[in-house]
Amino acid sequence: MEKIVKDTVSIFENIPLRDTPTDPGELPEALAVIVVDYDGVNPSKLVTGKMAPEQQKPVYYENFILRICELYGKRFIGR
Repeated sequence: MEKIVKDTVSIFENIPLRDTPTDPGELPEALAVIVVDYDGVNPSKLVTGKMAPEQQKPVYYENFILRICELYGKRFIGR
């Protein structure tokens, strides 16, 4: 299962992102991958170990937030 999860995260890490409003509209401006351990019976748990996205990757949640803030700041506030 570990390989499947890592491969799935990798798929999302390799999706090209939209950097400007003139880039193709079908590209996402940012995306995040959150890995959750859930078996349908027990409470779910956020996975933060080796199966989760690495901190330096764009799909890491904090990087997703920073990217969205930066892009929207440029577009709507002119920063």
